[in-house]
Parts: sequence; structure tokens; C-alpha cells
Amino acid sequence: SNGYRLSDGKVIGLDINRYVTDKDYAKLIDDAEAQSLLYVWQCSVESMNGDIYTFFGRTWNDYYEFLMALTREVRRAELFGGKGGNSTEYDAAMVSKRNIKTFCYIHNLAFEFQHLLNLFDDDFTKRYKTQKTYPVFARTSRSPMKSYINFNGVKIEYRDTLSLTHKTLDNWCKDENLPVKKLTALPDRYYDAVRTPATPLSDLEWEYSERDVVSMVYGMRKYRDKYGSLEDIPLTQTGEVRLDVRQAVCEVNKDWAKKCTDIMKAYSFEEYNNLLKIFMGGWTHANILYTGLRFNSILYGQNIRCFDLSSSYPASLTMFRYPVTNFINTPVEEFNKFESEDIINSKHRWYAKIKLTDLATFTSNTYWSLSKTIEIDDYTIDNGKVVAAKSATIMLTDVDWWIFKQAYRWSDIEVLELHVAQADYLCKELILKILDYFNGKQMLKGVKGAESKYVASKQGANSIYGVSAQKLVTDEILFVHDDEDNTAKWVSKSVSEYDFYEHLNTIKPEKTFLAYQHAPWVTAWSRFRLFRAVLKFDGKIFYCD
Repeated sequence: SNGYRLSDGKVIGLDINRYVTDKDYAKLIDDAEAQSLLYVWQCSVESMNGDIYTFFGRTWNDYYEFLMALTREVRRAELFGGKGGNSTEYDAAMVSKRNIKTFCYIHNLAFEFQHLLNLFDDDFTKRYKTQKTYPVFARTSRSPMKSYINFNGVKIEYRDTLSLTHKTLDNWCKDENLPVKKLTALPDRYYDAVRTPATPLSDLEWEYSERDVVSMVYGMRKYRDKYGSLEDIPLTQTGEVRLDVRQAVCEVNKDWAKKCTDIMKAYSFEEYNNLLKIFMGGWTHANILYTGLRFNSILYGQNIRCFDLSSSYPASLTMFRYPVTNFINTPVEEFNKFESEDIINSKHRWYAKIKLTDLATFTSNTYWSLSKTIEIDDYTIDNGKVVAAKSATIMLTDVDWWIFKQAYRWSDIEVLELHVAQADYLCKELILKILDYFNGKQMLKGVKGAESKYVASKQGANSIYGVSAQKLVTDEILFVHDDEDNTAKWVSKSVSEYDFYEHLNTIKPEKTFLAYQHAPWVTAWSRFRLFRAVLKFDGKIFYCD
């Protein structure tokens, strides 16, 4: 329950309508201290015979007592196969048995984690000598994907189902056609009111709470059936797709897998950082001619059209040539030769570091992001995009250069670096797998009896880009105890050159179906497809995403 503590100690809920219309009330809320209070928790537990039991509590003490009971039964099941045992043999076995583990799945662990700290702040920062990893695993600060505590002789591992499904709980239940669905019947802005453990709850509220967790048990059963055990379920949706693609590619085309592995093992730390620099995501921007204007749909609606590039990134992976050898540092004098080649049919892929003087945009849909410049002087921007600059140094792919030279003009150009690789299509097995995902996504929607195949295909099509764009090694995110102020904190440890080369040694062909250098060109080719239209219709385009 969320509330706001006023200067007199009173906690009030939020009246959103009053907040919008009453300036004094809005200031009162803005100056107050935000508060959060547990008023109900629920946890569904699957028994040894498959029955589902749901437990409820109103306080943190209730939850602590529940975990005591749960872990005792988990130990009993581990020791006696769920059949129990007399107290003498049970107590003796409890002393000797080690490494007992159970899983607790939470939808949006990042949110619940902040509240679990009320009980387990020390446990989430404590690294035991017998355990190789820290209790909290996260890719970004404040967003744990899993964490564990050691409680009453049992390791309880909390895992995030939002990272696994990339769906709201409601959509997860609907897409998988689970026998129990999430209720959506609570009143609008239900959570604005302040509730305490003493607040009476209606039958609807209890049912709402129960369905939230019972539905997840049914959902996780499907994952367990697919992977054989909870332990083996990937942490993310892309992890699921990665396993599927490995089977389709690495086990069939071992030469391609070895080729990608050898390419990455030959990376220098400098080359890898260059690839990170030339990588750009999607292009999202409003036309500077129309930013801030409102168009009356009655007058303009019939003349405004929307278009969508369906599964743009998967399409780019199948349609174009990518760098399939290591890049060679090439004399800059050869720049004109390579940049004059036909961008689609060229047998080369290259990237370059270029300095431009008196840079100015041709287009009202401004192309280049300020964040992707290495150096820039005396510049103007359009919502984060470079409109003009006295000088700018950038590093970009050949595909981005094809767009750039049609979107900008300049008085002088100096090529500082040129890196060239051989180009070819990605392996046939990977392309066919992507097409299989796309075909299932398009053709199986709404087909009775094909729900699971449709969901798997849709996930594959939506996640293949994430699989292709994963960094080789990322910053280490730690949740640790700060002895100076006696608090738990998120700490980011940057990737070192040593970390990078250590990771290269772990790359294996049986797990490799793409090299990281393919990633910058996936998004570049999608921008290429988009900007062929933007450059043609520039002044008539309102917005692109």
C-alpha cells in the first residue's frame, strides 16, 4: 500500500483528481515522504502430489512464520521423499543433510525485492564461503533476475517470471490459456487508497490475490514440463530462444558455429569496443516540422496513414549480408573504393571513424544521435539528434554511412580509421529457423489447438533480435553491504580488459550461432529499410518508431 507521510506524521493516500486540479494539495503530496506498507501477501505452493495450496498473511511476521513451516516441509520432502518420518530420524537427518533448495517465482521480482529487504537485507548481501556466487544476480541495478536466501537450512531461490515471459501476468495467462486466469475486476486506481494489515478485505480482494499466484503455478508447470526441472528453466525469454536456436544451428552446421566462435576469440579488446561504439538501436523521432503541433483528426485523419515493418529485425537477419570474417585495419586511402560499392550487393562490410566539418542536416527527420558522436563542437540538436555542427567525429557502419551521406552535407571529410571484413548471408539453418518463427507467428494466431506453437513462434520472432544483440561481457552488477554507512547498495563494476579476455576463453562452438559483430548490422539494416522511405517522403512524415 502506497501512502504519503505529512509533516505531522499522518499518512494519507493519493487523490489523483485532486492532485491534478488542486495546486495546494499537489504541493502537499510533493513535499510529503513516500511510504509503503505491506497489508497482504500470498504464496501458492504445489505439493508432492500436484495439489496447489495458497497461503495468506497480513504482516512480515506472518511471512517469516510461513517460511519456517515451508522450509521444514521442504526438508522433510527432501529427506523422506514426502512420506515423513519419525522425529528421531528426522532430527538426525536434519543435522547432516546439506544443499537443500527450493524455488519461489515472483512476477516482477524487482518490485517485491525492495520489500523483501524488510526481512532479508543482510541475507541478500551475504556471500557464504561454500557458494561461488553472490545472492543477487542482476543485469541492471535494482532489477534482480534471481536472488537467494539461506533460511532454516534451505536455500530459497527467488526467480523473476517477468524476465522469463516478458508479459503482464494477465497476458501470460491468456496467451498460455491457463486454467486459472488473473482477475482484472478491481476498481480503477484501487492502489491509491491506504490499507494496513488491519484493513478488512472483501471476498473479491481475497480471490484477486489468490488467482495472482495460483495462475503462476500453472504457468510454471508448463515451463517445468518443457525443461525437465525448475533448475533448468532459463532466466529470460531470450534464454529460451537461445536454447532452441542452438539446437537448430549448432548441432546441424558445426562449421558455421566454429566460424563464429573463432571470429570472436580473435577479437582484441579495442576491436570489441569499436563494435560497441557502432552499435545503435532503433530510430525513434518526431519530424521537427510537426513537433508540438496537434492535428485535428476530423480535418486530417483521412489523409494520415500508418505503416508497420512487420518483425523488422528478424527480417533484416534473413535478407542481407553480414560481416563473416574478422575486420582488417585497412588504409584510409581505400575508403572511396569501398564506400562506392553497392550497399546491398557488396561482398564487403566495413565501419569507419570519420571527422566532418561544417555538418548540417538535409532532412527534417534528423538522423544522427548526439549520443553516438565521439567528439562534436559548436552544435545544435533536435531532441537529441544532430542538426548541425562546426565539426563532428563519428564511428559508423557502411549501412549507416549510406543513410548519413543522403541526410547530411558537409564542407570537408577526414577518414581517420577504416576496418573491412568479407560479407555474406548468415547460415541457412539460422535463416530457416527465423522464418519458421515468423511463419508460426503469422499463420497460427487464433488457430484452435495450436496455442502453444503460436506462443513459442511469437516469442522466437520477438526475441531473436535480443539473442543476436547480446554483449559478449557486461558490467557486473552487485548488491553488497556498505560497511561505512551500514546499508545495502547496488554497485556496478565496469568490464576490464582482463574480464574480456577471460570471457573469450569460455566461448564454445556448441553454444555459438552468431558473432557479436553481426549485432550492429541487424539494426543498421532495419534503419536502412526505414530510411529509404523517410528520405523519399521526408516532409510528409510525422513520426517514426
